[in-house]
Amino acid sequence: MYRFRAITSFLANSRRAITFFFALLLVAGACSREAEKPEKAKAFPDSIADDEYLVWVNSNPIRGRDLRVFTLLYQAGTPDSLRDRSFNLRMLDGLIDRTLLRVEAEAVGIQIQDSVTQWYFNQFATAMGGEAALDNILKSESMSRSDLERLIREDLFVRAFVETKVAGPPEVSDSVARAYFENNPRDFWTQDSVRARHIILRASQSDTPADIEKKRQTLRDLRARALKGESFAELARKYSEDPAASRGGDLGYFSYRDMVGAFSDAAFALKPGQLSDVVETRFGYHLIKLEDKKSSRKLQYEEIEIALKNQIAQYMAAQALQNHLQRSRAVAIIEKNY
Repeated sequence: MYRFRAITSFLANSRRAITFFFALLLVAGACSREAEKPEKAKAFPDSIADDEYLVWVNSNPIRGRDLRVFTLLYQAGTPDSLRDRSFNLRMLDGLIDRTLLRVEAEAVGIQIQDSVTQWYFNQFATAMGGEAALDNILKSESMSRSDLERLIREDLFVRAFVETKVAGPPEVSDSVARAYFENNPRDFWTQDSVRARHIILRASQSDTPADIEKKRQTLRDLRARALKGESFAELARKYSEDPAASRGGDLGYFSYRDMVGAFSDAAFALKPGQLSDVVETRFGYHLIKLEDKKSSRKLQYEEIEIALKNQIAQYMAAQALQNHLQRSRAVAIIEKNY
């Protein structure tokens, strides 16, 4: 659909500071004080050692374990990056900002109700695959449920501070939104799109040439049945091997780049009502029916007014937060230990 390039490019880097999952990453120990500071970190920034002290932010220490958990939760699936110098330094910068905001929130007496914390904890557990899966994740990172509950509370704590004291969503006037719309016409064009159904027979690494030919022949037979008048949607419900089967194979509208090349090539070459031949992708073997086509067009302001105002408001709030963090860093005492 349409793109707010000037806005979203900024938000990609700055909105992280106020998102829920980014906020979960402030770890235990950042609020304690050490009477005597230990020796300089030797592993960081080339790698991370849990017991090393990396930096003090207004006397609040950040240890290697703090940064490791921060990174593993925020950048899940990228543990190898912990051996990358520039990556580690970027993550530490984010954690320093997080610590500054937490300390400021404490100073103004922000309060969060236990019921709100529990609701977010339950949502997080569901997102992780349930409580059993969450327990396994916490165990693998040497964390407890109470650790996670505290992190969620701190997140809500900081979010409340940011939204009420720093960068609450501003009101965006119609004149401001219209001016952006009129000055950035290229951002408000839809892409060519199609709506299609498909039947997929999944590929497997264990498939033999005979297995592959059997799947192809099955699709050729289904194609012949559809051409004779059988409902493609009903055939998809019965034979297709993906979640869209329950919708009669309906994939909705998608642009060319939304799908893998071979699939899009076949779908966009069809006319509404036509069926493809068997199409092979890395996912398996497909039979595609095209339902509809939509050409690229210029969106009207009224179609995107609300979404545009929301995007501008988010940009303005993110910019206010970035400015606040710059001021906070300017007066903070940040002592590196590496």
